Amino acid sequence: MHKEHDAALERDLDILASLVLDMEHPDDHLFQVMATITERLQEYTLPREKACKLARQTLLLIQQMQKGRLPFDKGYAALCASIQMLQREVRDWALQKTGQSPLDVTSNMLTHDELAQSEELDTQPAQSHMQTRPGCEPKHPVVMLDFDPNDADSMMFIAEVEESLDGAEVSLMALEKNPDDRAHLDEVFRCFHNIKGVSGFVRLDDFQKLCHHAESVMECTRRGTLEFEGALIETVFKALDLLRKMVELLKTSGPDTPYKTPFAFWDVVNALKEHGQSSQSENVCEDSAKSHFVDEPNKAHPNTNDYGIKVGSAESVQSETQSQKESNTENTKTSSLTPIRHQAQSDEVVRVSTRRLDALLDEIGELVIANAMVSQEVENLRQVDSKLVQNVSRMNKIVRQLQELTMGMRMVSLESTFNKLARVVRDLSHKTGVQVDFMCDGGDTELDRKVVELITSPLTHLVRNAIDHGIEPPDERERLGKPRQGQIHLTAFHQGGSVAIRVQDDGRGLDKDYIARKAVEVGLMKSKSNLSSREIYQFIFAPGFSTSQEVTDISGRGVGMDVVKRNIESLRGKIDVRTEPGKGTAFTLWFPLTMAIIDGMIVTVGKQRFIIPSISIQESFRPKPDGVKTVIGKGEYILIRGKLIPLYRLHKVLDIEGARTKPWEALVLVTYGSSNQCGILVDDLIGQQQVVVKPPGSFADEVDFISGAAIMGDGRVSLILEPSQVVGTADR
Repeated sequence: MHKEHDAALERDLDILASLVLDMEHPDDHLFQVMATITERLQEYTLPREKACKLARQTLLLIQQMQKGRLPFDKGYAALCASIQMLQREVRDWALQKTGQSPLDVTSNMLTHDELAQSEELDTQPAQSHMQTRPGCEPKHPVVMLDFDPNDADSMMFIAEVEESLDGAEVSLMALEKNPDDRAHLDEVFRCFHNIKGVSGFVRLDDFQKLCHHAESVMECTRRGTLEFEGALIETVFKALDLLRKMVELLKTSGPDTPYKTPFAFWDVVNALKEHGQSSQSENVCEDSAKSHFVDEPNKAHPNTNDYGIKVGSAESVQSETQSQKESNTENTKTSSLTPIRHQAQSDEVVRVSTRRLDALLDEIGELVIANAMVSQEVENLRQVDSKLVQNVSRMNKIVRQLQELTMGMRMVSLESTFNKLARVVRDLSHKTGVQVDFMCDGGDTELDRKVVELITSPLTHLVRNAIDHGIEPPDERERLGKPRQGQIHLTAFHQGGSVAIRVQDDGRGLDKDYIARKAVEVGLMKSKSNLSSREIYQFIFAPGFSTSQEVTDISGRGVGMDVVKRNIESLRGKIDVRTEPGKGTAFTLWFPLTMAIIDGMIVTVGKQRFIIPSISIQESFRPKPDGVKTVIGKGEYILIRGKLIPLYRLHKVLDIEGARTKPWEALVLVTYGSSNQCGILVDDLIGQQQVVVKPPGSFADEVDFISGAAIMGDGRVSLILEPSQVVGTADR
């Protein structure tokens, strides 16, 4: 091949590898770009038959994932492996042309064993390479460790490391604003020191090595011999990010998917060493540097792997760990670390597996159901002994208290989530040049653990949008008479039986006229539609809808806000938008306190009963005959306080016979559909009750509007309906 041909081939391979490593979720646009590049690769004169075969295989994987025939989580690893092997084939051939052996250079491809296994990729594209976690394919031969994430000690280790990383990240962001804050400096040092210590118990030497170098750098900054600013701060952030990635790898490891050290390991370690071995710190911290920093070996030690990390006996690991502990103990004695709140309380805390808590909650749920059944039977008795009634009442109270106590065990604060969002703001602010003052209130507000885990992604998207779409650049803000630094205010608070989370910015706000024009262009509304501002703003949640004038790597593809709303509704929550042009936008999210037990309104339709989450219902009323209107071509509407809203008959959506057909003899529940207020017609409202949410069963997999099921006091099962999905089904 000519030099130009070789360069073009390698360039396309590098672009392809970069695209797949940056892909976090299925993206049709990226799939199409990758397919185009791979097709172009096949037009080159590929050096070997195996390279041609790998190119065909790569294209097949991309096409299968794009069409949805191969699940993303299964196909991603195989795609990464296929692209890596294709790179290796091309680069090995190029090296042989120059007279070098492929083994003379460090490759960022797979290990020999993995390469041998890859021959089976043509017949098993989804299974052969699931051992490599997406985005963590190593440049060097990997470190494979036998780590059981389900072991009690392992779970405790993961929890301890995550807690330390959260604390370090908060302190790092504080140090970025005030580098002279000794308390936060000590906290970052303590976190790395703590992770290094606990890593020794589970024999994770790469954790120890990384934390060892990070801790040494922090020690130099604490002594005042190294300025904690600029590139050093970025390097420490990278160390934290790498540790988080390593923890995620541990969580997904197992007998079939052993833990592997990420390829970025040495990049971060070497960056830390460069900072620690700078001329400024060598003279003053000579003793500390000698004890902390270890030169990267040119030749592997008999008891080390290619990373320079020991894989020998437990005794050698424990010996090094002990020597490091003794060395660091001396350093710790000479400094006064700020006491951390949770250390003082450690004796009062017992870590319990979340699986045990979930099992306990399931049993409590069964107890609640059994208690409801007993109470129902007592109510059905014609003659009831007063003593029995008294005992049942007492049992109800105890069960209720036990239920609340158990639910409290599942509750976690939003503080950790808020801290993660602060990091998102910090990174995007640096990337976009938009100056942001991020403020948080209500971080101690508690929500169900499952809800907290699932709301991080929607909140992150809202924050990213606030920076990319909402807050103006500093110069533009100055021209508008605003402070150069924009504000994003994240607030959490209790409201009734729900928790509200508000993301508010002081940016340019939503442009109602532009949104309306865009909605007309894409067919979401007619040009002469008389919609309220609130209804128009709901269009931003429509699939594919975007107000961005250009596509960036942050936003603009029209994918995101619809997913945000869908995710929130899957948690039985809702979202509201308030905006003022030129002054900013506020998104408010409401969630139930818990996902396991909800407050529901029991309604009847014909002879059947259903449960609708109370949080989804704004109000209920019985309309008057003259308040029901029929609009030709649009359907039924109902008049509420001078405004017409769409009316949906639940018995028609569910195809139920024997239901009341006259709205003035039935009941209307007012809720929100996909973009505006609407009414759902039911026969009657029996009452409100707390119910234990159960999976609805496989029969409901194809039905969007059934979110769960509940066993009632009489032993019958009632389905839990999601009003917004009911409306969506009716519209379709």
